[in-house]
Amino acid sequence: MIFSDEERLVADLTSIVGEELRSVATYDEEGYDFLYLRDGLNGRASEVANDVHQNLILEGIGKEYLEELFGAGELYCTLHEFERMQAYHFVTGEFQGVFVGIDTGAHVESEAVRTVVHDHLDESA
Repeated sequence: MIFSDEERLVADLTSIVGEELRSVATYDEEGYDFLYLRDGLNGRASEVANDVHQNLILEGIGKEYLEELFGAGELYCTLHEFERMQAYHFVTGEFQGVFVGIDTGAHVESEAVRTVVHDHLDESA
């Protein structure tokens, strides 16, 4: 478990994102677990969960390289913006992290999402 209060994390993200929150998941070396998945997304999410998990692990492996390459401090998260979704990836340790999916049309500052996730990570430390 990455967070001491997973329900509160989801509630805090929902409070800033609203109905545009698509998913919140954690992963480790063993797998990928949804803390929240919006109704109607389960079929597709279940189909691609293993592939998403593998991709997140691979992205996490490159975290230290990117930090050294850019020399701009700690990498807080990566953001992939698709036509219908913003996908936030927070690497929290070796082979572990958090994924947050939000509808692209949501009017949410990325810093607000990052702050909520990092505040919960700090509480768990």
